Amino acid sequence: MHPEKISVEKLAIIGDLHGHFTDDDVHYFNRSPYDLLLFVGDMGSGTRKDGVSIIRRVARLRKPTLIMPGNNDAAHLPDLAAELTYQAGRREILQALGKARSSWVIPTGYSSHVLLTPLGEVTLICGRPLSQGGSGISFAETLERVHGVGTPAVSVAKYRHLVADARTRRLMFLAHNGPTGLGETEDSLWGRDFPAPASSAADYPKDFGDDDLRDALDYATSLDKEVLAVFAGHMHRRRGTSRPLSRLQDGTTFVNAAVVPRIRSGGTGPEHHHVAVQFGPEGLVVSEHWINLASE
Repeated sequence: MHPEKISVEKLAIIGDLHGHFTDDDVHYFNRSPYDLLLFVGDMGSGTRKDGVSIIRRVARLRKPTLIMPGNNDAAHLPDLAAELTYQAGRREILQALGKARSSWVIPTGYSSHVLLTPLGEVTLICGRPLSQGGSGISFAETLERVHGVGTPAVSVAKYRHLVADARTRRLMFLAHNGPTGLGETEDSLWGRDFPAPASSAADYPKDFGDDDLRDALDYATSLDKEVLAVFAGHMHRRRGTSRPLSRLQDGTTFVNAAVVPRIRSGGTGPEHHHVAVQFGPEGLVVSEHWINLASE
């Protein structure tokens, strides 16, 4: 079982992986100063073999870890859940034998977790998995089977329940895709940067965020909740483009951690990407990191 509360002074956001997560990443994050690891989804490159291979590496992490499944994970979501369940059970047996430390690596979706931070208690709300962006609900059949969510209205209701049920005033959100309301240009945090299908070009949204997540943020405000941050990915930040890492709007820090590919060539070897979030007395400090793991 994972703890009901976890102390967090510094967390890392990793994603979208798209198959780029190595044994060196496991070693680095296990030795890192991060108290919590958040994966924003798209673990593999779309195939079952690759997705399960990546999740087996992630399951070796010895840090509290939350995984938000992305749209690339939809086809093999049961495999990912089964692999994590198997790894967790195996670790519990080894721990009982004195051969392994406990860990916390779980897939999320429509759930909440209380974090103990220097700012006080903060509820992290994990939202709708498998999002493809735009309007509507992607992979509705899978979401209906796993989470009981088959329509946008039900997703909105689920989000609102999580917000209203949060025992803390301060909230953060983890999602695969970000919310609407951050802009319609291709360099907006979740703006569409690809051509619309010819059959529906007139109605295809330029703001490619999620409407249900935006409703959750507005609902939180209506309840006098303070949303500190939203962590997501999906809309890729590629080299040579101007999509930013983060944006502060109405007191909320929005972070898009989806640098693709997340491993690039550096002057002294491959560099691996992640985003750090530090909790301090003044609030959140967000920074981007490219690490040469061979030198760590």
